[in-house]
Amino acid sequence: GEAAYVARKYVFTTPVSTARRVALPVFAFAFGGKLPGVFSVFHDMLVEKFGVEDGNTYFDKACQFIPLLLVACLVQYLVNYVREQLEGNNKNKSSKSGEKEKKGQDTKKQPSSKKGKKGTKKD
Repeated sequence: GEAAYVARKYVFTTPVSTARRVALPVFAFAFGGKLPGVFSVFHDMLVEKFGVEDGNTYFDKACQFIPLLLVACLVQYLVNYVREQLEGNNKNKSSKSGEKEKKGQDTKKQPSSKKGKKGTKKD
């Protein structure tokens, strides 16, 4: 009982942001359980540039924004890929139907070029 109270008292004195609770463990999982040094360097740079409070806030926002940006890019790529596939299928279908129409026109009887031309003399 008392050890849990002590841990809660000291560990949870400042609330942990969602980015640090969710995003950083996901990043660590993606890299085999350890965060790459880039995250530490990026955090330190933000703290030096904007101060402790603002730097931590900006780091948390970046940890939330970067995954969302990656997901948005992935979704955009998939949408473009599907659109290209659909346009490719539509072009193939329209070119095949165009060939069928041309074949149908070739079999129709063409009017004679000698009959009823305007501007020609009849002998």
